[in-house]
Amino acid sequence: MSNADQIPEPVTKPCRVCGEDIKLTARKCPHCASYQDWRGGLGLSTEVLALLVALISIATAGTPIILNALTPRESQLHFSVASVGAGYVSMFVTNSGARPGLVWGQARISVQGEKGMRVSFPGFPSTDTVIPPETSALIRFQPSPGDLPFYGWDGDRICSVAITTTNFDGEDNSVEVPFDCRKMPTQPPALDRSAIAPAPK
Repeated sequence: MSNADQIPEPVTKPCRVCGEDIKLTARKCPHCASYQDWRGGLGLSTEVLALLVALISIATAGTPIILNALTPRESQLHFSVASVGAGYVSMFVTNSGARPGLVWGQARISVQGEKGMRVSFPGFPSTDTVIPPETSALIRFQPSPGDLPFYGWDGDRICSVAITTTNFDGEDNSVEVPFDCRKMPTQPPALDRSAIAPAPK
């Protein structure tokens, strides 16, 4: 075979994306700016990558705004019964809102029996309790001095604690939390008369 019959080796190759001739050793097409190595297999142009970066930036900047819009701007108090004893009910209070909430010191502990008859005992913790945002507190409601403790009710009764709360804007709300009457003791506690102050003359 003569030198004239020899086929010259190619010095160009078609671009993987646009098909234009580029140098054989080119890593990036000068016509469409697409990569010729593994990055070209991703199928993402410079414009698409820029758009993705912009979307991620917008999402990152907007996340706090979205979370702020979804978070209640008031106090959101939630109650659950922690324990019940002779003459008291302990409540677990959680504030899931963004503002402080107030739990009043006065509450009513009620027992409803047959034919809708209800017996109520005024109860109170030591003071009114402020529940800061994203925190919890344990509050014990007890009968006022001189009132009978509640005990000995059977499971057929409906027991509840009526609690008054105030949100950050000064709006009052009433919440009634039921609890199992069977958790109350069936016998009265021993009375410590040394702790009772004598009546004024």
